[in-house]
Amino acid sequence: MPGHWVKWVLFFLTGLLVMGCEPAPKTAVPEYIIRAGPVLVTRTQFLEELDLKLSAYPYDIKNTPDQYNEVVVDLVATLSEETLLLAFAAQKGISLTRQELDAAIQDAKASYPGDSFEQMLLENAVSPVVWEQKLQKSLQIEKLVQQELVDKVEITADDVKAFFEKHTVGASALSEKTEFADETELVAQLRREKSEMLYQKWIQSLKQDIFVDINKPQIARLLIGNEKKRNPQ
Repeated sequence: MPGHWVKWVLFFLTGLLVMGCEPAPKTAVPEYIIRAGPVLVTRTQFLEELDLKLSAYPYDIKNTPDQYNEVVVDLVATLSEETLLLAFAAQKGISLTRQELDAAIQDAKASYPGDSFEQMLLENAVSPVVWEQKLQKSLQIEKLVQQELVDKVEITADDVKAFFEKHTVGASALSEKTEFADETELVAQLRREKSEMLYQKWIQSLKQDIFVDINKPQIARLLIGNEKKRNPQ
Protein backbone atom coordinates (compact mmCIF):
# COMPACT_ATOMS: atom_id res chain seq x y z
CA MET A 1 0.00 0.00 0.00
CA PRO A 2 2.66 2.60 0.88
CA GLY A 3 4.37 1.94 -2.48
CA HIS A 4 1.13 2.53 -4.39
CA TRP A 5 0.47 5.71 -2.39
CA VAL A 6 3.93 7.11 -3.20
CA LYS A 7 3.44 6.37 -6.91
CA TRP A 8 0.05 8.17 -6.86
CA VAL A 9 1.55 11.25 -5.17
CA LEU A 10 4.41 11.35 -7.68
CA PHE A 11 1.92 11.05 -10.54
CA PHE A 12 -0.18 13.90 -9.09
CA LEU A 13 2.85 16.18 -8.61
CA THR A 14 4.10 15.40 -12.11
CA GLY A 15 0.69 16.43 -13.44
CA LEU A 16 0.90 19.75 -11.61
CA LEU A 17 4.36 20.42 -13.01
CA VAL A 18 3.20 19.65 -16.55
CA MET A 19 0.22 21.96 -16.10
CA GLY A 20 2.50 24.68 -14.73
CA CYS A 21 4.80 24.42 -17.75
CA GLU A 22 2.06 24.90 -20.31
CA PRO A 23 2.64 28.07 -22.32
CA ALA A 24 0.44 31.01 -21.38
CA PRO A 25 -2.22 31.86 -23.95
CA LYS A 26 -0.90 34.32 -26.49
CA THR A 27 -2.42 37.78 -26.66
CA ALA A 28 -3.35 38.72 -30.19
CA VAL A 29 -1.13 41.55 -31.44
CA PRO A 30 -2.14 43.35 -34.63
CA GLU A 31 0.24 42.98 -37.53
CA TYR A 32 2.16 46.21 -37.46
CA ILE A 33 4.09 48.10 -40.08
CA ILE A 34 5.63 50.65 -37.72
CA ARG A 35 5.86 50.66 -33.94
CA ALA A 36 7.27 53.12 -31.42
CA GLY A 37 6.55 52.71 -27.73
CA PRO A 38 2.80 52.18 -27.30
CA VAL A 39 1.98 53.53 -30.77
CA LEU A 40 1.32 51.14 -33.65
CA VAL A 41 0.63 51.61 -37.33
CA THR A 42 -1.17 48.41 -38.27
CA ARG A 43 -1.21 46.94 -41.75
CA THR A 44 -4.83 48.02 -42.16
CA GLN A 45 -4.02 51.60 -41.13
CA PHE A 46 -1.01 51.70 -43.43
CA LEU A 47 -3.08 50.50 -46.40
CA GLU A 48 -5.71 53.17 -45.67
CA GLU A 49 -2.99 55.83 -45.67
CA LEU A 50 -1.52 54.36 -48.84
CA ASP A 51 -4.88 54.51 -50.63
CA LEU A 52 -5.20 58.18 -49.68
CA LYS A 53 -1.70 58.95 -50.91
CA LEU A 54 -2.19 57.04 -54.17
CA SER A 55 -5.34 59.04 -54.93
CA ALA A 56 -3.05 61.90 -55.96
CA TYR A 57 -1.34 59.70 -58.58
CA PRO A 58 -2.52 58.14 -61.86
CA TYR A 59 -4.79 55.13 -61.29
CA ASP A 60 -2.36 52.87 -63.19
CA ILE A 61 0.67 53.77 -61.06
CA LYS A 62 1.25 50.09 -60.30
CA ASN A 63 2.27 49.70 -63.94
CA THR A 64 5.36 51.73 -63.04
CA PRO A 65 6.78 49.78 -60.07
CA ASP A 66 9.62 52.22 -59.35
CA GLN A 67 7.21 55.11 -58.87
CA TYR A 68 4.76 52.99 -56.87
CA ASN A 69 7.50 51.66 -54.58
CA GLU A 70 8.79 55.18 -54.05
CA VAL A 71 5.33 56.21 -52.84
CA VAL A 72 5.30 53.30 -50.38
CA VAL A 73 8.78 54.09 -49.04
CA ASP A 74 7.93 57.79 -48.73
CA LEU A 75 4.83 56.88 -46.73
CA VAL A 76 6.91 54.67 -44.44
CA ALA A 77 9.20 57.64 -43.74
CA THR A 78 6.25 59.97 -43.10
CA LEU A 79 4.42 57.59 -40.78
CA SER A 80 7.65 56.66 -38.98
CA GLU A 81 8.13 60.29 -38.00
CA GLU A 82 4.46 60.63 -37.04
CA THR A 83 4.67 57.48 -34.91
CA LEU A 84 7.84 58.75 -33.22
CA LEU A 85 6.15 62.04 -32.34
CA LEU A 86 2.98 60.35 -31.07
CA ALA A 87 5.08 58.02 -28.91
CA PHE A 88 6.91 61.03 -27.47
CA ALA A 89 3.58 62.75 -26.85
CA ALA A 90 2.38 59.69 -24.95
CA GLN A 91 5.61 59.71 -22.96
CA LYS A 92 5.05 63.36 -22.06
CA GLY A 93 1.37 62.87 -21.28
CA ILE A 94 0.35 65.27 -24.04
CA SER A 95 -3.09 64.52 -25.39
CA LEU A 96 -6.10 66.24 -26.87
CA THR A 97 -9.31 66.75 -24.94
CA ARG A 98 -12.67 65.98 -26.53
CA GLN A 99 -13.53 69.67 -26.29
CA GLU A 100 -10.36 70.68 -28.15
CA LEU A 101 -11.04 68.12 -30.88
CA ASP A 102 -14.70 69.14 -31.25
CA ALA A 103 -13.69 72.81 -31.53
CA ALA A 104 -11.16 71.96 -34.25
CA ILE A 105 -13.74 69.90 -36.13
CA GLN A 106 -16.20 72.80 -36.06
CA ASP A 107 -13.51 75.21 -37.26
CA ALA A 108 -12.64 72.92 -40.15
CA LYS A 109 -16.25 72.47 -41.18
CA ALA A 110 -16.99 76.20 -40.92
CA SER A 111 -15.05 76.91 -44.11
CA TYR A 112 -17.28 74.50 -46.07
CA PRO A 113 -20.81 75.83 -46.73
CA GLY A 114 -23.79 73.51 -46.58
CA ASP A 115 -22.94 69.86 -47.06
CA SER A 116 -19.79 70.55 -49.08
CA PHE A 117 -17.59 69.19 -46.27
CA GLU A 118 -19.22 65.78 -46.44
CA GLN A 119 -19.05 65.97 -50.23
CA MET A 120 -15.33 66.70 -50.05
CA LEU A 121 -14.75 63.63 -47.89
CA LEU A 122 -16.82 61.53 -50.26
CA GLU A 123 -14.91 62.71 -53.32
CA ASN A 124 -11.63 61.86 -51.61
CA ALA A 125 -12.93 58.50 -50.39
CA VAL A 126 -12.24 59.42 -46.76
CA SER A 127 -14.63 58.33 -44.05
CA PRO A 128 -15.53 60.88 -41.34
CA VAL A 129 -14.03 58.54 -38.73
CA VAL A 130 -10.67 58.29 -40.53
CA TRP A 131 -10.64 62.07 -41.13
CA GLU A 132 -11.30 62.74 -37.45
CA GLN A 133 -8.55 60.31 -36.41
CA LYS A 134 -6.07 62.05 -38.71
CA LEU A 135 -7.11 65.45 -37.37
CA GLN A 136 -6.66 64.29 -33.80
CA LYS A 137 -3.15 62.98 -34.50
CA SER A 138 -2.22 66.17 -36.32
CA LEU A 139 -3.43 68.38 -33.47
CA GLN A 140 -1.73 66.22 -30.85
CA ILE A 141 1.57 66.49 -32.73
CA GLU A 142 1.08 70.23 -33.16
CA LYS A 143 0.53 70.55 -29.41
CA LEU A 144 3.65 68.48 -28.72
CA VAL A 145 5.86 70.50 -31.07
CA GLN A 146 4.61 73.76 -29.58
CA GLN A 147 5.25 72.62 -25.99
CA GLU A 148 8.48 70.68 -26.44
CA LEU A 149 10.19 72.63 -29.22
CA VAL A 150 8.74 76.05 -30.05
CA ASP A 151 8.15 77.21 -26.48
CA LYS A 152 11.68 76.13 -25.48
CA VAL A 153 13.49 78.02 -28.24
CA GLU A 154 15.88 80.53 -26.73
CA ILE A 155 15.81 84.02 -28.24
CA THR A 156 18.82 86.30 -27.92
CA ALA A 157 19.14 90.02 -28.52
CA ASP A 158 21.04 89.25 -31.73
CA ASP A 159 18.14 87.09 -32.89
CA VAL A 160 15.71 89.95 -32.37
CA LYS A 161 17.99 92.42 -34.14
CA ALA A 162 18.47 90.12 -37.15
CA PHE A 163 14.76 89.43 -37.24
CA PHE A 164 13.92 93.14 -37.19
CA GLU A 165 16.37 93.84 -40.00
CA LYS A 166 14.88 91.02 -42.06
CA HIS A 167 11.26 92.12 -41.62
CA THR A 168 11.60 95.88 -41.35
CA VAL A 169 10.04 97.80 -44.22
CA GLY A 170 12.87 99.67 -45.94
CA ALA A 171 16.45 99.61 -44.71
CA SER A 172 17.91 98.61 -41.35
CA ALA A 173 16.44 101.26 -39.04
CA LEU A 174 15.00 99.33 -36.15
CA SER A 175 12.57 102.12 -35.35
CA GLU A 176 10.71 101.77 -38.64
CA LYS A 177 7.28 100.20 -38.68
CA THR A 178 7.22 96.44 -39.22
CA GLU A 179 4.50 94.09 -40.34
CA PHE A 180 4.02 92.84 -36.75
CA ALA A 181 1.41 94.34 -34.48
CA ASP A 182 3.32 94.04 -31.22
CA GLU A 183 6.33 92.50 -29.53
CA THR A 184 4.41 89.35 -28.55
CA GLU A 185 3.51 88.62 -32.15
CA LEU A 186 7.07 89.30 -33.26
CA VAL A 187 8.58 86.96 -30.66
CA ALA A 188 6.07 84.25 -31.56
CA GLN A 189 7.03 84.51 -35.23
CA LEU A 190 10.72 84.44 -34.34
CA ARG A 191 10.21 81.31 -32.26
CA ARG A 192 8.42 79.61 -35.15
CA GLU A 193 11.20 80.45 -37.59
CA LYS A 194 13.95 79.25 -35.26
CA SER A 195 12.02 76.08 -34.40
CA GLU A 196 11.69 75.25 -38.10
CA MET A 197 15.47 75.40 -38.42
CA LEU A 198 15.90 73.21 -35.32
CA TYR A 199 13.17 70.70 -36.21
CA GLN A 200 15.26 68.02 -37.95
CA LYS A 201 17.94 68.14 -35.26
CA TRP A 202 15.19 67.75 -32.66
CA ILE A 203 13.74 64.76 -34.49
CA GLN A 204 17.15 63.09 -34.60
CA SER A 205 17.53 63.61 -30.85
CA LEU A 206 14.16 61.92 -30.25
CA LYS A 207 15.31 58.92 -32.28
CA GLN A 208 18.14 58.45 -29.79
CA ASP A 209 15.61 57.94 -26.98
CA ILE A 210 12.67 56.28 -28.74
CA PHE A 211 13.20 53.28 -30.99
CA VAL A 212 11.07 53.23 -34.13
CA ASP A 213 10.60 49.64 -35.24
CA ILE A 214 9.92 49.35 -38.98
CA ASN A 215 8.62 45.92 -39.96
CA LYS A 216 10.59 45.47 -43.16
CA PRO A 217 9.26 41.99 -44.02
CA GLN A 218 5.71 43.38 -43.94
CA ILE A 219 6.72 46.35 -46.08
CA ALA A 220 8.48 44.09 -48.56
CA ARG A 221 5.15 42.36 -49.22
CA LEU A 222 3.68 45.71 -50.27
CA LEU A 223 6.41 46.49 -52.79
CA ILE A 224 6.23 45.49 -56.43
CA GLY A 225 9.22 43.49 -57.64
CA ASN A 226 10.77 42.36 -54.36
CA GLU A 227 13.71 40.94 -56.27
CA LYS A 228 15.08 44.49 -56.27
CA LYS A 229 15.50 44.08 -52.49
CA ARG A 230 14.42 47.55 -51.51
CA ASN A 231 15.10 48.36 -47.90
CA PRO A 232 13.03 51.24 -46.47
CA GLN A 233 14.96 53.28 -43.94
